[in-house]
Amino acid sequence: MESKIIIFTLFSLLLLGSSVLAAPNIVASNVMITANDVLDRIEASVRLTNVGDSMGGVSWILEMQVRPQGLGPLFIFPQDACDPNFPSNVHVKFNLGAGESQTAALSASVTPSKYDVYFVSRDKCWAESPQGNTPVSPYPSVAFMGTYAITSGAGDIIPPPPPPPSTLPNIQFIDLPQVSVDGNKITTRMRIKNIGGDMPKMWLIEMQVRPRGQLPLTIFPQNVCDANFPENVHQKFQLKAGEEGNIALSSVVKNGEYDIYLVSRDKCYAEPPIGNNPVQPYPATSFITSVLAGAIPPPPPPPPDDLNIFYIFIIGGLLIGIAVVLLRR
Repeated sequence: MESKIIIFTLFSLLLLGSSVLAAPNIVASNVMITANDVLDRIEASVRLTNVGDSMGGVSWILEMQVRPQGLGPLFIFPQDACDPNFPSNVHVKFNLGAGESQTAALSASVTPSKYDVYFVSRDKCWAESPQGNTPVSPYPSVAFMGTYAITSGAGDIIPPPPPPPSTLPNIQFIDLPQVSVDGNKITTRMRIKNIGGDMPKMWLIEMQVRPRGQLPLTIFPQNVCDANFPENVHQKFQLKAGEEGNIALSSVVKNGEYDIYLVSRDKCYAEPPIGNNPVQPYPATSFITSVLAGAIPPPPPPPPDDLNIFYIFIIGGLLIGIAVVLLRR
């Protein structure tokens, strides 16, 4: 009977542990942002894929902040997410099962000027009851997406069309990133493909390994390829039209919990001329997963319960009785 109780308890703990550890993990890809001069709009589309567990019917939000150049985002203050006082900040709700994808479309009306665009994701709007919200993937921290200009008003002559998409590089991942841990070594692998035109030069993908809960460094572009953070590693690549490539990024870290981010740029910030630009497949810093690196300390032994103490007293008494009998002989 006792063994059945123990087995049932262990099974219940396993079920509880799996339910605690399971969580959705949303990855962003195919990010496209355009300045529509005809309609005076900043328009964006993002492919969202859930590579974790189902969201269980609970919707999260992806918000695009369109801010006058240089003013910075409002997401520094979480209560400003979904703030109706800033109509150029727009959001969309999404709810994905395990393995599901959807394309989120965002559109903000603006006046002719230059604008900085930011993405962020939260589990809900701040003002929704109960008040407050929590950062979630794919953009748990503020992601700068670039500066865009609206140069003409509605009804003006449409400017010449851009070059056909087929002539521009378009890097997409074939397989979702796979993160593995071997002791203190964290490795991320993926396969990418250029479904557009030839790449004229090398680009790079960087893996940022950050202590659990700390923001990625790529909210400041100059920190890409920063030698002061050797745990952040990058790989350069150059693909012709239709060509595929393998990316393998490995970093050795101290024991601890880490958040893994991926980001891609056209070059390191410090390479002359100073500066860089977001490129595919990760123009925005994307949270991938959290891992535990290094040796896991064994759990402490359980404290003796009343039943164990009872057995100790019985065995001790028997040993004392046997000793007394032997001494009397």
